Amino acid sequence: LSNYDYPYEWHGDHPFTNFIDLFNRIRKQGFFLEILREKFTCFDSSKYAALLLVDSEESFSAEEIKKLHRDVLLGGLSVIVVAEWFDPVIIAKSSFYSSSRSMNITPITGGANIPSLNSLLKGLGVSFGTESIYAGDMEIFNKTISYFSGSYITSFPANGDLITYELFNETE
Repeated sequence: LSNYDYPYEWHGDHPFTNFIDLFNRIRKQGFFLEILREKFTCFDSSKYAALLLVDSEESFSAEEIKKLHRDVLLGGLSVIVVAEWFDPVIIAKSSFYSSSRSMNITPITGGANIPSLNSLLKGLGVSFGTESIYAGDMEIFNKTISYFSGSYITSFPANGDLITYELFNETE
């Protein structure tokens, strides 16, 4: 939200544009990154250690949800979610006038489609909030990580590992 130079992801969502830092860090750790360009039903999860859901904006079909649950619960696939934010009030306030289209444009979703992610992750006991946006710094493994703007976790499995931090609510 504080990125006033490119508030609407003008460079697009791709590992080589606005996620280049994440891509480079993953590669430096020796991991290979493959971009799934099809539905979840089109990949063999036994060939992968983790599925990264980064800046997810699309909806998921019932078949994709069922397959992901099976892949995680029975196949051991790990899922890493970069949820960003979703707040209907902020989305409505984010409309802008497009001179090329001669009309006001309101974003369809926030930084991510949190309602769709919640549908996808519900059966795994995970959900994110949709009424506030948080930011701040976290200390993880003796490194300071900046959390620029994102959602918050409203439910998580009791047997899961969850690290929590007090962050600043940007919507108050």
